[in-house]
Amino acid sequence: MSDDKIFSIIDFGKSKIRLGIFANYLPNSKYICEFKLDELTDKNTRLEEIIIETENKIDNHLKDINIMIDNSNILSVDYSIKNKIDGVLLDENFIKSQILETKNIIENNYKSYLVSHLLVKDYVLDNVIRDNAPVNLMGNCLIINLKFILIPKKITFEIREIFKRNHIMINNVYNSSYVKSLYYCNFYQNFETKVFIDIGFKKTSVLIYYKNKLQYINYIKIGSDHITRDISKVLNISLQDSENLKI
Repeated sequence: MSDDKIFSIIDFGKSKIRLGIFANYLPNSKYICEFKLDELTDKNTRLEEIIIETENKIDNHLKDINIMIDNSNILSVDYSIKNKIDGVLLDENFIKSQILETKNIIENNYKSYLVSHLLVKDYVLDNVIRDNAPVNLMGNCLIINLKFILIPKKITFEIREIFKRNHIMINNVYNSSYVKSLYYCNFYQNFETKVFIDIGFKKTSVLIYYKNKLQYINYIKIGSDHITRDISKVLNISLQDSENLKI
């Protein structure tokens, strides 16, 4: 069966791979599954098995896919670009060109990283902070404050090769902690400041929002697996008993 109107996304965790396929012809318009991994699993082989199994389940060949990745080596970079505009009327093309120029600067200075997300924190026109682009306004000085979330290219290289062997193109690479926190922001609209802590298998991420805009993201290399092992060691119990106690 062939259907171009398919949206596919896969979330790579340390202990699990989650996959979602969204298409009108599927039951309930979606196919969602979860695959567990362990330390003995060859992740490359498992991923190829998941691709084959999924294509059989949805009776279709996956042509492209979006991927979500989290890793403690992900970087967050803040950058401000300042322009003296001397009374020029600002338009959308000028602002877009400044943002693109900044993205090129980041890519040239972080060659081993992939720009996963480019976020505009705010615009400052003649010392007045604005949430939206100051299109059709005049001023003397424009500052655009940006935040970049960067993913090491080596993390995505092997994944790209596996999908390439299966004739699947990767559309976008997202940071899963950021994407998840965006979703949860919708449930706390009455709060000006929001803090999210995402405890993963081998890492924990912290994200801080102010007025629904990401201000801070960082990682520590401690996750739920470390907690389980510490409980096991201190209480001298099995890892399974420790996991049950932790939950």
